[in-house]
Amino acid sequence: MKKTDAKRVFGAVLGIVIAVVFVCLPVPDGLTHPAMVALGITLWAIIYWIFQVFSIFITSMLMCALFALTGVVPFTHAYSGFSSSTWWFMLAALGMSLALTKTGLMKRFAYSIMKLFSPTYKGQVLGLIASGIIINPFIPSATAKLCMGVPIAESVGEAMGYEKKSNGMHGLFLAVVTGFMLMSVCFISANFFGYIAFGLLPAETQAEFTWIKWFISMLPWGIVVAVGCLISIWVLYRPKEEKHFSKGYVNQELAAMGPMTMNEKLTLGVFLVAVVLWALQKIINVDGTVVAVFALLIFLISNVIDVLDFKTKIPWDMLFMVGSMISFGSILNELKIQTYISKQLAPYIGLFTGNPYIFITVVAIAIYLIRFIYVDQVSSITIFVVLLIPFAQAMSISPWICAMVVFTSILTWNVIYQNGLFLIGYSAGGGEESISFPAISKLSYIYMALNILGFWACIPFWHLLGIL
Repeated sequence: MKKTDAKRVFGAVLGIVIAVVFVCLPVPDGLTHPAMVALGITLWAIIYWIFQVFSIFITSMLMCALFALTGVVPFTHAYSGFSSSTWWFMLAALGMSLALTKTGLMKRFAYSIMKLFSPTYKGQVLGLIASGIIINPFIPSATAKLCMGVPIAESVGEAMGYEKKSNGMHGLFLAVVTGFMLMSVCFISANFFGYIAFGLLPAETQAEFTWIKWFISMLPWGIVVAVGCLISIWVLYRPKEEKHFSKGYVNQELAAMGPMTMNEKLTLGVFLVAVVLWALQKIINVDGTVVAVFALLIFLISNVIDVLDFKTKIPWDMLFMVGSMISFGSILNELKIQTYISKQLAPYIGLFTGNPYIFITVVAIAIYLIRFIYVDQVSSITIFVVLLIPFAQAMSISPWICAMVVFTSILTWNVIYQNGLFLIGYSAGGGEESISFPAISKLSYIYMALNILGFWACIPFWHLLGIL
């Protein structure tokens, strides 16, 4: 038996044993037997996630099925996440991003933005980060953005004469990581993890954080992290010899794409209208999910996305996983498990009460340390957000803040196995043959500090917004 197979078998048995033992324990005051069963199933799922017994989305769906099978909640509640507005928004957003990718509009955006910046190392690093920030709101898949951005950075580096594993190549690669992955945190529509975190929040918090409020609330963090990473890349990865490339290179790439097609123009128009409506949804009382669904339908009706695209190019496994995670959060809330956790943790909350600076710092550092061992990002964000919501409620701060601290803190890449998103970008750039991981991991440690400083900058701003 292979080592990986033995690990999965051990995890499979361990998860069942721990779940059964936990369910057989006496029911403590404040909980019910269904709640104990739900917690037992949750522990089972966590162990299966850790040992990767099944694919994450299979374990997540099976967890919800067990909630229904054991009578913890009715079937409709067990899979309620699939009828939530968050799930439908994500489906529509994925379809919209598919339109951007298929028409080539996303690539045209990136080259057009880079054309505006100086054809120097500093200019192109700034251009790649700016490209990521501008493109982020339109594409919910950080994976797709990294797979698009990294080859562009590599082409720019080659045009500037940088060799593999050189400072210049590393800097351009990290500019993509900064712009397309780290800055995705600033938009609810820019990353799968954002949808998962959002779906776990209480209903009243979800109603409060529209697309525009999410963005505005993260502005100070985004400025601190973007500027900090930009300066760090300029300084740490400065090429030994300054080289330029002709702006004709970008013009040549754009010329090869030809003039904008009718599908590109339609896609651009739909996206611009959608963004405006998302920004104004509180004023004109138009639901953002309805806007996204109609945008998707326009693309389907106009055949920008055909039926085959919809069947085969939408990441349905991710959608099933997100729906299951949203259901999981609502079930814990319905069974008052979060209230129980809050009461149990109350004696320890006094250490943080009234001091969000300490609270955010401790939470971020704890996640940094745990992530060296517990590396799965999907289950990490689910578990940590659920556990931290009671802290937020006890401190009378928005649970959204806890979700954002978790979201940003799981994006580090201190060790090569730690960040699945980063690994996709690393692989797209040629992996160890082209990129020195020890060299690029330096920025991860800088990001850890910038992440905390970014939230410190947010705290006075959040007081003004009334979410703290």
